[in-house]
Amino acid sequence: MSVPKRRGRPRAFDEEQVLERAMAAFWEKGFAETSIADLVATTGLERASLYATYGDKAGLYMATLRRYAEAMAALFSARSGEGGVEAFMMEAIALYAGDEVPRGCLLSSTAAVAAQEVPRVRDFLSDVLEQTDAGMAAFYATAGAGEAETRGALAAAVMHSCALRIRAGRPRAEVEAFARQALALIGQAA
Repeated sequence: MSVPKRRGRPRAFDEEQVLERAMAAFWEKGFAETSIADLVATTGLERASLYATYGDKAGLYMATLRRYAEAMAALFSARSGEGGVEAFMMEAIALYAGDEVPRGCLLSSTAAVAAQEVPRVRDFLSDVLEQTDAGMAAFYATAGAGEAETRGALAAAVMHSCALRIRAGRPRAEVEAFARQALALIGQAA
């Protein structure tokens, strides 16, 4: 049995690399201020390839948001039952602080603004917020804490605050201390 041949030319670019570069551009300037010319220059894609692959700037932006959300979901999975909410929070803060430039969270730094202009970004952001609340609540439920949903939503709010604090240039150690204090008030999850 022969395998049918795919039509069209195969992609001549590394999609992971394109998404990393596009993500960096959106993170730096935000959705509205990042132009197609910026994306072409940053990613190395030809304009036609960008449109053929992602449809438009919003399509490429959505692809970067999905990739970021998947990375955060993997962080949740890696931490389930292993140090709980505080360990997850410290890893998230490390991610927000970055290696060289403190960028905060891609979603809270850029998608919260883009949500006003692009309905699919607003819908995606809403879904991710629900998933984040549920992921945090799972830490508390696993630890047997009462009011797990409320505690989870509060812990998620602390995490979003930490992302904004990092983005605003607050020192990582200060943000970590803030997170630990806030989690102590909410109640730790094992």
